[in-house]
Amino acid sequence: MNKMISENNLVLGGTGKTGRRVVEQLKTKGIKARIGSRQASPNFDWNDKETWINSLNGIAIWKR
Repeated sequence: MNKMISENNLVLGGTGKTGRRVVEQLKTKGIKARIGSRQASPNFDWNDKETWINSLNGIAIWKR
């Protein structure tokens, strides 16, 4: 199994028009996706740095 499939991945804007589709496609491929948005839990807000830590906790780092 691919290592990235078993880890959490963050999709910023995952409740928006495009982000929602990205999350759906990841899930159909068996890839876990955490939604990053003000409405998600944990919430993520670019303007509130205090929300970043909880949203990023346990997220995989993608390297090329």
